[in-house]
Amino acid sequence: YQRRVRDETENSLLQTFELFLKDLDEVKVGAIQHLAEFLEVLSPNVRMNYLTLLQELHDTPNWRFRKFIAKQLGSISRLFPPSVCFNVIIRIAMKLSTDSVARVRKSATKHIAELLAHLNSDTDKSMSNELTRQIQEMASKSYFVDRQTYVDICGHLFPHFSKQNEGVEEFIQTFLPLLLQLSNDKVPNVRLILAKQLNNIVQHDQLRVHSSVIESVYKLVHDRDKDVSHFASPLSSIIPAGFVCNAQPDALASNQTVSAVENMEESPKEQSLPTVPEVEMGEGMHVE
Repeated sequence: YQRRVRDETENSLLQTFELFLKDLDEVKVGAIQHLAEFLEVLSPNVRMNYLTLLQELHDTPNWRFRKFIAKQLGSISRLFPPSVCFNVIIRIAMKLSTDSVARVRKSATKHIAELLAHLNSDTDKSMSNELTRQIQEMASKSYFVDRQTYVDICGHLFPHFSKQNEGVEEFIQTFLPLLLQLSNDKVPNVRLILAKQLNNIVQHDQLRVHSSVIESVYKLVHDRDKDVSHFASPLSSIIPAGFVCNAQPDALASNQTVSAVENMEESPKEQSLPTVPEVEMGEGMHVE
């Protein structure tokens, strides 16, 4: 009897939810915002059927819908086994991390660490190793926004690693070299994001005395771009007195931030869409 009642209740919920998804965007957005909560009350078998919907929503031209999916990636991933997370949710997360709209990217990158931890919980480490490889690849991508995203991901990864036994050492070996390499990036905006993230990362004692970190901090503090050097200035306290940086920064030829043309690539996508209720309309549309 209880099973029958549950099935009837679930079918009723499914019908209502699917009606919302077919309604106007103003109604549809409410259903999408609570997708993770809805999936949580479904039985595991029925929940699996909604992976297709998840794949469709992350590809929608409406950037606000993509942002709401990105913000729930962590909660959604916990509802599925690591193998499903790897085959479906990781692909969605990495695509949203390189989205053309800055807000979508920022929402997605916040959950990459949680997804990596979920994959690490499985005995098959090939999945977490593959995600690590995909993250590392972003550090050398030709598009500067992808390199910025690598810096942001590292900024979210480090707190997770620092809570684990030998986690900091793993972060140093796996992500830090590629991260510090970006102190020589030719695009000032990449170096600026790096300076911001290092302000949090170097708070850990093990990194404050790391020679490569000190060298990169020195470069950023003395960067020719005034915005980069401004955000790096709080880091100057870790530079020992009389320190001399032997490696000359080769990415300081440009003194200007990314051109207006590059920055405007995303703005039309955000501005051309109709206003949707309960979206963070108070936020600016700037792209970092």
